[in-house]
Amino acid sequence: MLAGLCLMHEVNVAQNPHLLGLPLPTPHDSSHNSRGGRERQERVREPFARTEVPPAPIFLSRYGRIRNHMVRNTSLHHATSLQQFNSRVNIWLLNQRVCLEPDVFPTAYCLVYSFGIGHDFTFEVAMSKFGCDVYAFDSDRFHAHYPTYIGDRLTFYKARIGTTFMRQTVFRSDVPGDRGFMVEYWPLSALLRRLGHRSHHLFYLKLDIEGDEWEVLEKSLFKTRILERVQQLALEIHFEDLRANGTRSSSQELIRSIERYLRVADGLRARGFRLAQWEPNFKGPELSCLEGLCYHVYSETLWLNPSYRRLSTSPGIVMPPPRL
Repeated sequence: MLAGLCLMHEVNVAQNPHLLGLPLPTPHDSSHNSRGGRERQERVREPFARTEVPPAPIFLSRYGRIRNHMVRNTSLHHATSLQQFNSRVNIWLLNQRVCLEPDVFPTAYCLVYSFGIGHDFTFEVAMSKFGCDVYAFDSDRFHAHYPTYIGDRLTFYKARIGTTFMRQTVFRSDVPGDRGFMVEYWPLSALLRRLGHRSHHLFYLKLDIEGDEWEVLEKSLFKTRILERVQQLALEIHFEDLRANGTRSSSQELIRSIERYLRVADGLRARGFRLAQWEPNFKGPELSCLEGLCYHVYSETLWLNPSYRRLSTSPGIVMPPPRL
């Protein structure tokens, strides 16, 4: 039903000269390992493929469910209903899709939360230019020099999303004598309260948190009612536990990982979300074969909530604090 609502549109740095004026330090190589994907034409469009080795039956049944959740149920996958924002930093390309049809776009207030932005604000700036209040979050040693107020309607905080509030010192193992840097983790519910958005709706929630999405969704967000107030969820998915050379040590651990992925997908659907779009996002690119099946370790997904009800009135303007 939503498939015919939107129009395809591209926004990139060349079309947004204001990006060049942002008061940001020179981007550094990010430690986030799935942001080094190659050019789009090198990517394989199908996330799973069979090999000549027959898959184990216990894996195949669950594989079929993952395949259905991640590709076959993408009712908007082939539709021209999603706006595409391309952002290029150095040699890597990110693609972000958003539905901006007037019947979907918020009439009263547009709020965007973006987690795991790395060092590229292109998408966040583009959304702020559409009139959204955008709050971006990430934290590594280079973010210490970033300002809080990046631009009009765009605020950046040095924090990561987590299941509970925590401060952690992170060290680089490849640097002898590294003194480390402090990282703060905040639950989304705590951030909403701190920033005055406890009763607000989120037009767009983006989670690019390098494998932590499963724990954050299952152990934190699913225990709140926040997702019921989210219209669009952009989720980078990691299947790292399914790597042939992964950390699992037994077939039972493999099954447990698959079942966890399926619980999260089922949880999203139970909260009204439907998978609208899938595409690979991988390093190298990175494909892995297991039990006769090959698939992308990383992929980008967009989930829409057709039952979402927009606010008819603005909940009020909240001035973002200088720090959390």
